[in-house]
Amino acid sequence: MTNNVLRGTMINRHRETIGVWTITVILAFAMSSCGDDGPSGPSCVDTLCATGGKTCIGNTAATCNGDGLSYSLSECGSEGLCVDGDCQARKCFFPGHTRCEGADVKKCNDAGTASSISSCGEGKICAAGQCHPTTCTPGEVVCGWRELARCNANGDGWDNEEACASNEICVDGACAPETCSPETVICKDEAAQLTCGLDGSSSKASSCSHGNACYEGYGCKPKLCSIDDPTPDVVTPEDVPPPPPKDTKPPVELEPLDETEMVLDGEKIVFTSNQSAHYIETENDLRILMDKGLLKIEISLKPLEEFDVGHWTDQQAGDVNVTIYYHDGSPLPAGAQFKYVSVNYDVELLKFQAKGGRVKGTFSGTFTGDGGATTTPFTDGYFDVKRHD
Repeated sequence: MTNNVLRGTMINRHRETIGVWTITVILAFAMSSCGDDGPSGPSCVDTLCATGGKTCIGNTAATCNGDGLSYSLSECGSEGLCVDGDCQARKCFFPGHTRCEGADVKKCNDAGTASSISSCGEGKICAAGQCHPTTCTPGEVVCGWRELARCNANGDGWDNEEACASNEICVDGACAPETCSPETVICKDEAAQLTCGLDGSSSKASSCSHGNACYEGYGCKPKLCSIDDPTPDVVTPEDVPPPPPKDTKPPVELEPLDETEMVLDGEKIVFTSNQSAHYIETENDLRILMDKGLLKIEISLKPLEEFDVGHWTDQQAGDVNVTIYYHDGSPLPAGAQFKYVSVNYDVELLKFQAKGGRVKGTFSGTFTGDGGATTTPFTDGYFDVKRHD
């Protein structure tokens, strides 16, 4: 497989998944009063959006559904860019990311629409995506965007360039957890939203304008009016309490997006379809599936009691057999479904909920397609999927 190492990979297990998910979100009852409390425009609306209308929510394309109260969402991911409600291919990957090309620095702009190259000049060298003096203190560590480099033992150059883990950024010479998921929008409170920056290190707050309220997962959107209860007043005996008010709209609920990915022989793969978990009770077999075109992964853990979680490796004997299968789309022998099988593995199951809930975990190891004569490493595997059976 082509080794396409992308240093400083923007990986967001809560953020970047290439693929399309349709999530119907019924937005909340947002304020009981519809009086005009602002300087201009309506203070609330009866529908959130116009049927068929398109918009971008962070880097997610959103199309208004027929009820005017919900959206169909399409995550554009790190390789896509949301423009006017549609996902388009970025002209360069990982907005804001800089990387070294010899002694030059190549930078992708924040919009992902173009790259620029600048030379470090005499007496400097590019390390971890940035220019640094050639002379340095042995062992010194410098940060790039999601990667780091160390000064060599002679103090005359930089080497041992390393990428941080899939959910880390480089801070003060060391890899540290992201503080937020790049390009995602969450609510600070009812009246303000927080948008995570491209580097995953900080969020920018912005207030919702007049007539808008913040909905979790959507950010600032038009405030929905309450619907008056049509039931007339009823006189009841003093010892009978009046009926509770009716909820005219349910609370905001956003089902988590399915996320599956791994790095195979240095190349990141973000799976886009068939992301799911299934529990075969007759065999006590939990199977996690993920596809991207002809690329397929299946993780099998058995015998595994329902709802059990744990950590399993090929170095530790146990009662649970773990097998990870992979197919790269090449021709297969008759009756075969996968070309590769794991030789070594490290699987941690973090969540195993009931049907309709979530199955979440990490995986890594090596694959072989020839009985172990040759192997291919896979790292940074992650899944957070809905359990269907």
